[in-house]
Amino acid sequence: MAHPLSEGVYESLRTKGLDSALDRLVGLTPRFAPVEDADQPHVLARHVASAVERVLADEPDADRRRALVNDLLLRLAAEDANSPPTPNTSSPSPARRRPACTGWSGR
Repeated sequence: MAHPLSEGVYESLRTKGLDSALDRLVGLTPRFAPVEDADQPHVLARHVASAVERVLADEPDADRRRALVNDLLLRLAAEDANSPPTPNTSSPSPARRRPACTGWSGR
């Protein structure tokens, strides 16, 4: 963790990094509660999204960033038959661009 922890209530996923930070605390005893089953997909996805963003932000090469994202999406798609195809992060040609949605029709 980048910042020191003080006494209080935190909604943090228990990770090795958090455990390491807690090990350095003196006089405080951490207490943990399980994440409800219904909340786990959201909580874990938020954790993964933060980790992915950190890795991508640290990667200076755009081609390598695309390769990392494509690899991750392919791994996830192997677990999910309904997964969308791997995105192409390059810009579409002007002839293939679709007009932006301007609102809903009353029909």
